[in-house]
Amino acid sequence: MSGSALARGGRPPSVKEITKMAEDFDFKTNLEFRYWARSTKTLYQEAMFAAKDHDFRRAYFHLYRYSILVLQLLPTHPAFKNAENKRLYRPLMKGLPEALKHMEEFKPQIDAEFTAWARLQPAAASTPSAPPSQRDMFRDVLDPHARSNVRVLDAAQNLDLAQQQQQQQHINAADIDDEAFRAHMEAVRRNLSFYSQKPAVPEKIAASAPAYAYPVVARSRPVDFIPECADEMPLAPPRPPKLGEAYEPPAAAELDTLPPAVPPRPLDSTLPRPSDYTSPAPAIPGKFALEPTLPPKISAPTPEPAEDEFVFAPGAYLESGEPLRPMFLPAGLRKAFVALARSNTERRVETCGMLCGAPQNGALYIHELLVPQQVGTADTCETVNELAIFEHLEKHSLVCYGWIHTHPTQTCFMSSRDLHTHASYQAGLSEAIAIVCAPSSEPSYGIFRLTDPAGKDHILDCRQTATFHPHAIDNIYTKCNKPVGHVMEREDLTFTVVDLR
Repeated sequence: MSGSALARGGRPPSVKEITKMAEDFDFKTNLEFRYWARSTKTLYQEAMFAAKDHDFRRAYFHLYRYSILVLQLLPTHPAFKNAENKRLYRPLMKGLPEALKHMEEFKPQIDAEFTAWARLQPAAASTPSAPPSQRDMFRDVLDPHARSNVRVLDAAQNLDLAQQQQQQQHINAADIDDEAFRAHMEAVRRNLSFYSQKPAVPEKIAASAPAYAYPVVARSRPVDFIPECADEMPLAPPRPPKLGEAYEPPAAAELDTLPPAVPPRPLDSTLPRPSDYTSPAPAIPGKFALEPTLPPKISAPTPEPAEDEFVFAPGAYLESGEPLRPMFLPAGLRKAFVALARSNTERRVETCGMLCGAPQNGALYIHELLVPQQVGTADTCETVNELAIFEHLEKHSLVCYGWIHTHPTQTCFMSSRDLHTHASYQAGLSEAIAIVCAPSSEPSYGIFRLTDPAGKDHILDCRQTATFHPHAIDNIYTKCNKPVGHVMEREDLTFTVVDLR
């Protein structure tokens, strides 16, 4: 199966349209700062993986939203002045100059795709048309079908190919480090027709980016479990916040003496936005470019994909119409987790873990079960030491795609506390899932997501803190595995268990 935006005559989105979509989210300050910090880091990781796949629209979208959060919104969170939260913020601020630099690199590629479309569709390009709807914008930026010059494959019909990719990712993950990842991104840069030597960010910001060394976490060896078959179920995740007041981030030295943060206000259009720190990309490298000067050209050519380049089609769609990438989950991971949690389960204490992996070719592959430090009760389980989680994900270039936890004394459902916990995952990643394991019940497990719209925003707006409390709507969450959802469990997928406790 194949398809592309150009082949179907679809108009590629402009940088301005992508920017507008990236700004369209609500920054809920009742969500804990640590969750916003984790979601912000996920945006940067997702952008880098998208760039590796030459998906520059998605990469630009994620980086712009990352810059909004770091520059404007995170410092307005009521808990920002907390010492632990400032430690989480520092590495995010440190990554800002690189994020702005990448956005400058990706602009010409996005513009070139529009130019190529206009060349093939001159009549459509010159005819005034209504602005694209929000649903169309999400489709054009986040749906792999909208990318040009690549084959689009149905994940359910290419399971062997997906299995090969997941296993290769699993092998590579054992050896990957920050230097290797940076080297790969440099290779991507060389394939771009333009990049600037100097980051498009004020020196003040670059100089103030603090360095922080997280504790090193040892990586466990792969665990071999016999997977079991999966049931069938359905799906649904979130979308992010609206802009608060523009905010000039503090220097590193000022972080320990900040006054109390103020609540967000409507963004003043006269204040700087991330785009104000960048300038339009020139058509050719300048005097100090790192690559040899190229002859003048009108626009940067769209990178030619490899002959076998492909992407997987969306696995499902949110209630809003936003596409969800297919997610491949090792079926044996649940069995491994239940076995690992058995001692807690026998003591009627909940256990939780995180589902980690990486994207590739428009699909999400889970290949690690991360068990963080935690505190559990009969009805709750909370992670602690967020810095150790940050360090582990960063060190091994992993993205967190959801969580898994046990119900030692309850049936298989999402409790009110579970819904609030999962909202923090979906606020940063629409495909995020929650797996509930209830060993003493039938069904013994379920794979869920919040509905969006409806469930996600309702939970993010809920201010109740009791372990069990009612909600005013019924359709808060839904199942999300196949045949109707985006999650596919496979018995032949491998994974690693890493226990940080």
